Order: sequence, then C-alpha cells, then structure tokens
Amino acid sequence: MQKRLDNFAAAFSHKLNLGKRLLALFFTLLLLSIAAVGVSSYLKTKDMADRKSVV
Repeated sequence: MQKRLDNFAAAFSHKLNLGKRLLALFFTLLLLSIAAVGVSSYLKTKDMADRKSVV
C-alpha cells in the first residue's frame, strides 16, 4: 500500500512539474506576443509620423 502511495506521489509531482513548465511556456509566449504587437504598433505610428513629416 505504501509503495502505491509513493508511486502516486511521484507521478503527481511529475505532472505538477510538467504543468509548471507548460504554464511558464504559456506566459513566455504571451509576453512575446504582447511585445511583438507593441513593437509593430510602434513601428506603424513611427511610419505614419515619418510620412506626415515628409508631406
């Protein structure tokens, strides 16, 4: 019985580690996408400002 509990605890902690990794990966991707959107919108507004100054 104790061995089964130990096996369950080991499997559970392994799943927990996997969950933490997936969560970290998700947040990293989320931050990267936010940064990409911010940079592209900044470049768009910069482009508009450059066009206005040329005209």
